[in-house]
Amino acid sequence: MRAPTLPHGIVPWLRRLAWAFAALLTIWVLAWLGGPPLLRWQIEQRASAALGRSVQVATVRFQPWSLTLRVEGLTVAGATGTDAAPVLAIDEVYVNAELQSLLRLAPVVDALRLQRPRLTLTHLGEGRYDIDDLLEQLLAPRPADQAPTKFALYNIAVTDGEVRFRDAPRDTTHTVDALQLHVPFLSNLEARREVVTHPRLAFRLNGAAFDSEADTTPFAPDRHTEAHLRLTGLDIAPYLPYWPARWPLQPRRGTLDVDLSMRFEQHERPQVSLEGGLTLHRLQLQESLETSSTPDLFTAERLHIG
Repeated sequence: MRAPTLPHGIVPWLRRLAWAFAALLTIWVLAWLGGPPLLRWQIEQRASAALGRSVQVATVRFQPWSLTLRVEGLTVAGATGTDAAPVLAIDEVYVNAELQSLLRLAPVVDALRLQRPRLTLTHLGEGRYDIDDLLEQLLAPRPADQAPTKFALYNIAVTDGEVRFRDAPRDTTHTVDALQLHVPFLSNLEARREVVTHPRLAFRLNGAAFDSEADTTPFAPDRHTEAHLRLTGLDIAPYLPYWPARWPLQPRRGTLDVDLSMRFEQHERPQVSLEGGLTLHRLQLQESLETSSTPDLFTAERLHIG
């Protein structure tokens, strides 16, 4: 009995397929082994040049078969010439890209996650901050003929974020911690313009809890947005130094609760509606803060504004 034979031309085709698979496997292995150190070097060099400050990365992990990238231990140095802590430190940046990025010639990211980002800012006085040089770099005007960057970002998340704001002239520090931000979708690609997103922002501001929910179509023509904002037990004491000294009434103490719902639509005349209320507890007002013995002009155990 004769052995079965393959159809004419199938052997060269199978050989080419095997070579193509071997080439793809080789590219994957080279990208897996050589990609992380190259990417780490590129991130540090390009980011440092763009910001004018040293940018360091501890570890880069890249999986070419799934297009996932993990950047661990990302830091941006503090003000030049000081021993200040990094102005920005992120434990991990996770990016899961899609092959559509190549087809659309625009970044299409299936997931973008920032784990424990920590931002440290200092107010130096007279409207100056220790990040003025960074803002100048980031806000530099771009060429007028440069088209806006197209993008599509899915599943954006920031977890356990923290912001420390030090006001040097007033020798006080404000802290935002337990920061959680979730944005399911943002895009300016034409095929995705009508998608509704449900973002959420929550954090603690100097110990007071803040939470919010919203439904929005940020790239639709009418920008339809519905948002719900909640803030509980905000002590106003840390913000008294910012109260205008020339105003006739000066608060001494109080805590603030906020529960507001807002609707917005962009038309020829923008439509905005706001409902809910503000509640002040244990409010004390006086005519001057010059001496602690100044009698209270107005006190209220609870004042609600609807």
